[in-house]
Amino acid sequence: MPLSFHADSAHKAAILAQLDAQAAKAKLAKVVVGDRLISLDTIGRMPEPGTAPALGLPEAVLDVGFFLYDGFPESADDTREFIQIRRELIEALPVGVDFTDFAGHYCRGLLEDPELEFRKLVHSHEVGQLRYEISEALEVDPSGAFLDDDLHRRVNSRLGDILGVIPYQFQTSGQVDRAVRETHRALEILEAICRLPQDSIASGDAADFMLYARFADVDAEHTFEEGTRRQRKLYLRVLRQLARGRSTKGAPG
Repeated sequence: MPLSFHADSAHKAAILAQLDAQAAKAKLAKVVVGDRLISLDTIGRMPEPGTAPALGLPEAVLDVGFFLYDGFPESADDTREFIQIRRELIEALPVGVDFTDFAGHYCRGLLEDPELEFRKLVHSHEVGQLRYEISEALEVDPSGAFLDDDLHRRVNSRLGDILGVIPYQFQTSGQVDRAVRETHRALEILEAICRLPQDSIASGDAADFMLYARFADVDAEHTFEEGTRRQRKLYLRVLRQLARGRSTKGAPG
């Protein structure tokens, strides 16, 4: 099993030092990790291939991390801020932890964390039941082993139904009801989570859909920045929980 930074705190310290040097010059550059060059300056999600393994991380940890710790390095000040944000991400990652189950824990948090308000997207018993079954499956096994084909099929079937309602409402009334839009968003999130067993970026998709559903929709109650802040709290909490779990397992009986 891979361990973050390959269980070597010197790797993490070296990366942070390089990011500090880049921030001082306000200049983006690749980072040396061992005998490899990696990019921590990818804007948005989906780091370059090989970046996560070089850090001893599953793809999901960096995919979600890059999404939540992002920026637009246009001016020198923007570039400096962007590097500092990515430094904050690297600093938050503990050394020597197996994050294999990160995606499952994070996705369950998207469904259960009251600050993220997923349940406000649920407007029917059927969608509520799908949320419950998916959350329970991840509680039993965060790897997603119990997110079976039947559950995924039911989510896709309901998603197909709602995708048929959206154009009909728009054509007949010129707008789409908020409940329909929110149901669509909820089902997009659930469908992404159902892909966890075979899709390394499924958790990033779910995080992305969640942010736009509750914090960037036309009727959103909160700002995009607030949504990012709340998801960062979840991200950090999952990292801490997994780090504590490893420490507990390694403790003498």
